[in-house]
Amino acid sequence: MIRFASIATSGLAALFFALFAPLQLFALGISPSELILDKLPSDFEYNATITVSRGNPAVSVDADVVLTGPAVQYITLPKGTKIVLEKGVQQTSIPIVISTKSLAAGVYEGTITVTEKPSVSEEQEAGVSILATGATSKIKFTVVDEKIENYLIEKIAIGESEEGGVIGFSFYLSNKGNISARPTKIVLSFYDIITKEIVYTEEIAASTLTPIGPFHDEWVNVKTGASLPVGKYRITADFYKGEELIGSLTQPFQVFPPGTLAQKGVLLSLEPDKETYDSSESVKINGVFKNTGEIGVIPELTVEIFKDDKRIEQLVANGSFVPQGVQTGFSLFFQPKDGGSYRAQGYATYGPFKTDTIEFTFTVKSPFLIIAITIAVLSVLLAFIAWLIVKRKRKSQPFNQQASP
Repeated sequence: MIRFASIATSGLAALFFALFAPLQLFALGISPSELILDKLPSDFEYNATITVSRGNPAVSVDADVVLTGPAVQYITLPKGTKIVLEKGVQQTSIPIVISTKSLAAGVYEGTITVTEKPSVSEEQEAGVSILATGATSKIKFTVVDEKIENYLIEKIAIGESEEGGVIGFSFYLSNKGNISARPTKIVLSFYDIITKEIVYTEEIAASTLTPIGPFHDEWVNVKTGASLPVGKYRITADFYKGEELIGSLTQPFQVFPPGTLAQKGVLLSLEPDKETYDSSESVKINGVFKNTGEIGVIPELTVEIFKDDKRIEQLVANGSFVPQGVQTGFSLFFQPKDGGSYRAQGYATYGPFKTDTIEFTFTVKSPFLIIAITIAVLSVLLAFIAWLIVKRKRKSQPFNQQASP
């Protein structure tokens, strides 16, 4: 009876795997699962993106995008109602547009459902049967008659400039309101970092600023009238809504001599000539710098050597003049005092600028290990010589010696 039950169980298991082993489920995911928009104004278009993803991109699939719910007539799909996820592609985006044109104040809801089904040819190639799956994202938006102004100046930026050139200024505005927004005015103050004195002030009127649309975050670029001599400065920007100061941000910058910003370069490579060195060897470090700017430069290579996270040495190599579009090589030498693993990082400087840093590692054999190996080899050699001497002495003695009477 027990044997029969065992055979029956094995048979059911084999039947299950024969029927369902070739069946695979390629589940879809959708993000966000809920899109909730509050306080949309009327006569407004809101652009959003739904991301569809899947875990297993083994086959190509076609997917249908279906809109349902009371708000369907106010939601459009610019790319249509079908998408294709090619083999190897894990995710794709679905742009949607929500229009509140002529909509009365109220709450509107809808649903986006994405259903996929792999092509027959792909199924046959993969040797499996794949279940069609779907994912859903709920959309809910509220339309209001109220005009809401709500924005924040998050940060500012000012680029480096040359003497006699235009000084540009930018600020990043995050608009959380349902109407376009911009500051009423901006007051700029330029300070000399050395003397701490104000060297230039300017008021930027709202009419010269680009308004940022509802629910958008963007940089706004402003051309200032400042013309400053070579030096280091700090700009302070005061932002106003009406007569109310709503934010004050500051940023340092520098004005260079004419032609400075035309200097550009890149450290193409930086590496030791090999990975492992004997304790008596010097580590040779090779670097290649390329002038990618519009004028010639004189680069300098700096390499810092670290052991156990402590900087133990800094190497510097002065370069010669490098014309535009030309690359040049550097070589530096480091004499390690101890064995072990080392880490190094280096960069090139040219004028007031510095390239990206390149890191590398190398290993130096321990001198104690070499001495120990040498002693071991000599010990074995001496033991072998001693053994030969003893063996020869034994051979030189007679095998049979007669005892004395």
